[in-house]
Amino acid sequence: MGIPPLAVQHTAFFHATQEKKMKHTVYNPAFSYTISPRFLTDAKRRTGFYDFAAATSHKMEKARAHAAALISKKGSEKMPLQVISPYAPLLCKPCDQAEQDDEAWFGQTAEILEELEDGWLRVRMEYGYESYVESRHVGPAPAAEAYKVVHVSWGDVLAAPRYQAPARLTLPKGSRVAMLQENNGWACLALPGGEAGYIRACHLSNLPEKPKEFDAAVLRGKIADEALSYLHCQYRWGGRTPAGVDCSGLCHAAYLLCGVAIYRNARMESGYPVREISRARLQIGDLLYFPGHIAIYLGGGRYIHAAGSSGGVCINSLRPGDRDYRDDLAETFLCAGSIFPL
Repeated sequence: MGIPPLAVQHTAFFHATQEKKMKHTVYNPAFSYTISPRFLTDAKRRTGFYDFAAATSHKMEKARAHAAALISKKGSEKMPLQVISPYAPLLCKPCDQAEQDDEAWFGQTAEILEELEDGWLRVRMEYGYESYVESRHVGPAPAAEAYKVVHVSWGDVLAAPRYQAPARLTLPKGSRVAMLQENNGWACLALPGGEAGYIRACHLSNLPEKPKEFDAAVLRGKIADEALSYLHCQYRWGGRTPAGVDCSGLCHAAYLLCGVAIYRNARMESGYPVREISRARLQIGDLLYFPGHIAIYLGGGRYIHAAGSSGGVCINSLRPGDRDYRDDLAETFLCAGSIFPL
């Protein structure tokens, strides 16, 4: 059989290409358009919809299998693993339709309390919160001499030290990463599964240290600044990333980024450093408690909080004369809490 004419070859190639692309065609009643597979994956990574643990390389699959083997080998023995997804949903029950309690950041450690059916684990996070997570979201921590934390809202980890390289994953603020070396403004990271990734070194900072007594004034300001960095983020029940936070997630994240672990829910709990104080003693960085709600005090009667009724993180006031006064919260104020003096 002879070789088909060039025009026929081009036509066959065109139809084969279109058939492949149609698998990724997004339909909208107003219009339709075609997205390339690489663009679709990149868009998912950058918007937080990309599941790095579920759709990744063969090395990551080996890492997950190794983690499962470790869990099985240890049995009921408590063993820490780390979160290997950009952020992992923590649910109130071992079911993917269950209510979300919290979100764990990449690199945070989880103590395995119980291995359940269908790939679920009962875990205790490093900050003491207990919940359920799918085993695909956790794995062994990579070895490294230095650990850093992502301090920008979102940090791209690229396949090579250049902006044009594809993103391996996008990490939220607070993620803990294993840094191998730094060169020409790029930090080389050890990723789960033995792969390397690169992030701009200026997007990383040292792990937050345990606050000292004489750091109180500075720490108060840092807590407020961290909370303000989430301003206008959308409200998400159980959320704790710039993609969305709830009231206690905002407060917990702001404190944890400053090296202090407070209770994850909107109440004081024994074993955590927050103590009740009078309203008259309120200072910047202290906590305001309402029925089922929590906020961070900014001074001058104002506070920052994540409110579902407002759609996200906003600033309101306790003073009746202020434009941003919330009478429903001011009239149901329960108490104030503080970690100071340290």
